[in-house]
Amino acid sequence: MTESSHISMSLATSLQRQLDITANNIANASTAGYKGEHVVFEALLQNNTAMGDDQASFVSDTGSYIDTRPGALSQTGNPLDVALHGEGWFSYETADGQQAYGRDGSFTLDTQGNLTLLSGAKVLDAGGAPIQLPTEGLGDINISEDGTISGSETGPLGRIGVFDVPEIQSYKCLGAGMLVAPEAAAKPAVAESVQVRQGTLELSNVNPVREMTRLIDVQRAYERTNTMMGNSPGDLASMAAELGADAIGANCGTGPDNYVKVAEMLRSATNLPIWIKPNAGLPIIRDGQTVFPMGPDEFASYVPKLIAAGANFIGGCCGTTPAHISAVRKAVD
Repeated sequence: MTESSHISMSLATSLQRQLDITANNIANASTAGYKGEHVVFEALLQNNTAMGDDQASFVSDTGSYIDTRPGALSQTGNPLDVALHGEGWFSYETADGQQAYGRDGSFTLDTQGNLTLLSGAKVLDAGGAPIQLPTEGLGDINISEDGTISGSETGPLGRIGVFDVPEIQSYKCLGAGMLVAPEAAAKPAVAESVQVRQGTLELSNVNPVREMTRLIDVQRAYERTNTMMGNSPGDLASMAAELGADAIGANCGTGPDNYVKVAEMLRSATNLPIWIKPNAGLPIIRDGQTVFPMGPDEFASYVPKLIAAGANFIGGCCGTTPAHISAVRKAVD
């Protein structure tokens, strides 16, 4: 592989990561308490001995950071909606037993009386245990500023855990605004000065218009990177195969209509398995919400074309739902 190809591929790889993160921000622009994520790049200069004193610039993706600025507060009147005023974090138990942290306060009760997120993750108390409320005879629910939950017919029942997480930038993003600690992280302490506000939700701090503009800019930069040095998707597939890839794929950034040509170019360059994961179209803003407009049937209508173009695996990225994947399955069958 030539040095120019290495340079181009380093930039393309970094831009692809920025594309994925930006698309994820857009997809979570309506997720309560979500904190935007942003990529950090570093340019590395290396002497080019073959060209005298010239230097080659490689782009390195050095990681990402979480924008911890608070989102706007919205009054909902729902007694199980809560928002934090201050720099604290709720704690949750995920379906696979991990303890995660986030700012999503759109709580609900499951059939067993567990206080959960809409995703099913259990809300934890100050001691790290799931909060369970009576399924009958509870009366009106009141949540005080310190997070204590009371029923008008029962009195105090538990306290929502709110924690200080000083090393939050080292935490790993699980999705939907939830973060998990690295192995070496110190255990978060209970936050005493943060107020819990009932009937209120903290909105995502993502600006969807700004993120959509960034998405378009990154897409254009990615396209320029893949053409200014003669590197088409087929060229990049060949490079990846040379580096030992077991499969080649493309995802996010656009809808399935634009991925048919990409799949053709990838197939022309390699015999490796090809996976394609498009978005449900390009995102738009509708009534202040980020929407991916392509429905399941329209999305699945491109499956035969993608298969004919050489795709072996077809999935969905931003904006797709279980209904989209079900429609893809039917189209494959």
